[in-house]
Amino acid sequence: MSDRIFAGVWLLLCAGGMFIAWQIHSEYAYEPVGPRPFPVGIIGLMLACSVLLLLRRPDAITWPGTGFYNVY
Repeated sequence: MSDRIFAGVWLLLCAGGMFIAWQIHSEYAYEPVGPRPFPVGIIGLMLACSVLLLLRRPDAITWPGTGFYNVY
């Protein structure tokens, strides 16, 4: 459950980061593509990974037996 909470928070942070990264503009053209594609690409990959974390099947947890921990 904690991984889903982390993925949800990370998804919100990535959405905010994408909003900020999309507003990057350059005063002059010093590169053919400009300064926007790198942050948008990195944040897009993080966004995709957070969605995959939210949609994946939860792990099956097996707890050890209580034979050693029985206190009478």
